[in-house]
Amino acid sequence: MSDTADSLRRAHWTGWRPTHEGRYWLGIVVILLTVGIVKNINLLTLVGFVMLAIIALSSLVVGRRLKWLEGRRVLEETILAGSPTRLEVRLTNSSTKPIRAVRLEDGGEAHQFGWYLDKIDPKNRQNFLTEVTLPQRGWYNFAPLAAISSYPFGLWQRRVFIGTPTRVLVLPRPGKLQRDRLRQYLRGRDPYGERIRRHGWRHETAQADFHGLRPFRLGDSPRWIHWRTSARRGELMVREFEDIPGEDLLLVLDSAEGSEQVEALISLAATIIWEWNQRRGDRFLLGLGGEPAELHDGLTGPEHLRALLERLALLPRDNLGPAPVALLSEAIPPTVAVVVLSLGETDLTAQVEARLHRPVTLLIPEQLEGSGVYTPP
Repeated sequence: MSDTADSLRRAHWTGWRPTHEGRYWLGIVVILLTVGIVKNINLLTLVGFVMLAIIALSSLVVGRRLKWLEGRRVLEETILAGSPTRLEVRLTNSSTKPIRAVRLEDGGEAHQFGWYLDKIDPKNRQNFLTEVTLPQRGWYNFAPLAAISSYPFGLWQRRVFIGTPTRVLVLPRPGKLQRDRLRQYLRGRDPYGERIRRHGWRHETAQADFHGLRPFRLGDSPRWIHWRTSARRGELMVREFEDIPGEDLLLVLDSAEGSEQVEALISLAATIIWEWNQRRGDRFLLGLGGEPAELHDGLTGPEHLRALLERLALLPRDNLGPAPVALLSEAIPPTVAVVVLSLGETDLTAQVEARLHRPVTLLIPEQLEGSGVYTPP
């Protein structure tokens, strides 16, 4: 049996069973009774029945007070795959008497923790803190909290559930992204750079990069005049700006098959989503393939970040399906920069360009890693 399957079996088992010592005890009882009865040795038979009575009594009294225990599990709101997460377990004795020799267990598909307590005082609560690392995105099931005791004789063990099971959604873990370097990368990779600078991809409130100074031309805003340089040179000089792609962004995930390929695209998408949603108010769209295809649209911020990461967490692990080209519309404003995420060169870029009649930038995780723009988790 695998370690995972064995962990699940232990986490969900409840009831009574003999301990190792109890099994030895039962073995001795069988030997004594067998020899005593067969050989007609009354003393051995008597000892055998006494030992049998003791182990029977042990099964009746073991763990009787466990029913007074209450357990509660507290987890962080945001749980990222492969990242340590704070786990707090609260154990309360609701009875008026102490409970002795208890082991508290918290288990699941990929974790198993335990704490031993010699004594839990009446009407008392104890907290246990640890960290759990959940290995992959998606739903993760915590088994009910369990209390185990073999007190008082140690011949039987009783295990009872003292808390409810918990199901949590593990979000994909983002890597690290150099946002300014990604902007430069997008400009450098854009084959339509001249058209972008003429017509603008820029959000009305987006900042532009200061490029230099040039003589004043008709139509320039007076706010751009650099007065100190103008006074020194005797002519009006204005600041020149280089337009940059706006903060509004559309990400389209290309199709991929195989767990490693799928996770590579999802990790990059999660990283860009995380970075872009650190400030509020920009438009961010995410196009996902599958049956049916999806297009998620909203304004950046914590709420949109959570919604997009949750959707990524629930994507299949082995096949992303065809890209959602049919959902893309020319109604998407020209201020929205369009980016395709793919594992390599793909005709999806040309399809999206033909659909939206605007330039599209292709991002490949391996190339971004090599340029220092992106570091995977």
